[in-house]
Amino acid sequence: MDRHLKGDLPHGGSCDLKTLATEAGVTRTAFYPKNDRDGTTRTNPYQHLAEEFERRLRTLREAGEVVDPRIAQIERLKTKVTELKERLLSGTRPLPSSQRSKNSPSRA
Repeated sequence: MDRHLKGDLPHGGSCDLKTLATEAGVTRTAFYPKNDRDGTTRTNPYQHLAEEFERRLRTLREAGEVVDPRIAQIERLKTKVTELKERLLSGTRPLPSSQRSKNSPSRA
């Protein structure tokens, strides 16, 4: 749990209970309470861990800390898209990469 909250996530994983369960080698449903047929709720063995994980994750997000590196990447991409839209609307176009290298001063 601590590794996930620090942003040390497995490839393709995110900071959520599903990834935490996979890393721990337990089923995801072990983190959630179960309802019996008679309507009573029984706790699962890892439910307290799920509650702690969600609480700590919420605290980090409220503090503005980015736990999941993909979220930071999404924010960077959104900013880039906004910049490109503004350039397009203003009529300013960046040079294609092939022309940039030809027009830039060469270092000898």
